[in-house]
Amino acid sequence: MRMSDATLMELRMSATWHVRRTLVVLPFVGLLLFLTPEPSTGFRSRDASTLRPGDSLQVETVQVLVDPRVELLSIICLLAGYSEYGTRTPSAYVDDIHDYFQGHADHKAVRTARELWSSRGFCCDAPAVLAAHMRDPLQPTSEDAMDLLPATFEKRWSRRRLHALANEACDFSRTADFQSFVRRHEEMYGGMVTALKDTLERHAHLEWLPTFFGVHPGPDVIVVPTVLTQGNHYAAWVEANDGRARLHCVLGFQVGESDEPICPDDPVPLVVHELCHFYVNSIVDRHSSVLEAACERVAPGVGEVFRRNYGAKWKTMACESLVRACTRRYVDAHDSLGAAARLIETDKWLGLPWVGELSNLLGKYEDQRNVFPTLDDYVPEIAAFFREYDLSRLRSSTEPTAR
Repeated sequence: MRMSDATLMELRMSATWHVRRTLVVLPFVGLLLFLTPEPSTGFRSRDASTLRPGDSLQVETVQVLVDPRVELLSIICLLAGYSEYGTRTPSAYVDDIHDYFQGHADHKAVRTARELWSSRGFCCDAPAVLAAHMRDPLQPTSEDAMDLLPATFEKRWSRRRLHALANEACDFSRTADFQSFVRRHEEMYGGMVTALKDTLERHAHLEWLPTFFGVHPGPDVIVVPTVLTQGNHYAAWVEANDGRARLHCVLGFQVGESDEPICPDDPVPLVVHELCHFYVNSIVDRHSSVLEAACERVAPGVGEVFRRNYGAKWKTMACESLVRACTRRYVDAHDSLGAAARLIETDKWLGLPWVGELSNLLGKYEDQRNVFPTLDDYVPEIAAFFREYDLSRLRSSTEPTAR
């Protein structure tokens, strides 16, 4: 992929891991090559309704890298006072952000981000999605690139405002010398990349996903570690006009007592979870007429934690439930570092007590692939599951044993 000179920003390491289990580590070249797509020259956001069974989406690699666009917008959001950006514990890195950028805390980009956050709810994953559609921190983003954002962005925030924020972030990067700040922390960034890359190399089996869903092959994946999302994880999808789809999966690291970044205990299910959204969201959208009535009767029964974080709309409930059930199928198949017990507890805590049973149902799907070649073909069974779910069990539900 052609990259502009501005993308040659100083860091040490990125890694490209092929799903065929071949590891390729890019050599030290003094400047880290940030492998960022150029949405303004042919990329567009994946519209869930366009993904069809049998689509060819050329899977090539899983890349692990620190994305300067994500780091830049995360810093701007931190300076703007976003409660979900920063670190949960005191951090020398965050202290250095405030010290280094103190003369730019009132920059136009920070003010715009603050206004979008306070008045329009531009928060959580939205900055990561915008970052995936920017060119790079030193080059302005074309207005056409904003047309490639998800359709939901236009409903919530005007593309004109987001285009302004993207280019104000670019100006912030230049005037505040973001490049020098990045250079100061290259050792920390390289450590995060190494830890994450090593774990994915040893434990990830992402080739399982397109086989499970019956869509061959799946998207390319770019995994982006950062300490600035307070341990939260976000995903953004970008698709090229040639059919190549890319998932930008932002994984939040915690900060340890010695101020060192701590990789999530098992990042593989987190990546699998976000990849599952790529398939599941399109399936739910495509089969809304079959699923809506059945899921509408169950959606009000979600737990309070889920309701606070996701709401109680049927489509959100259906997507999250099915994604979590699919992730459990993956974990059951690969015993990903003992993650099954953690997933069960998380689903209980969120208030989705039916996920275990839904996962068991998907086990039957796996056993009948001659009858159901794709998960699309199995949607009537999933609808029946929600239609027949005993609502009286919601107040005193117990987690079923995984199949």
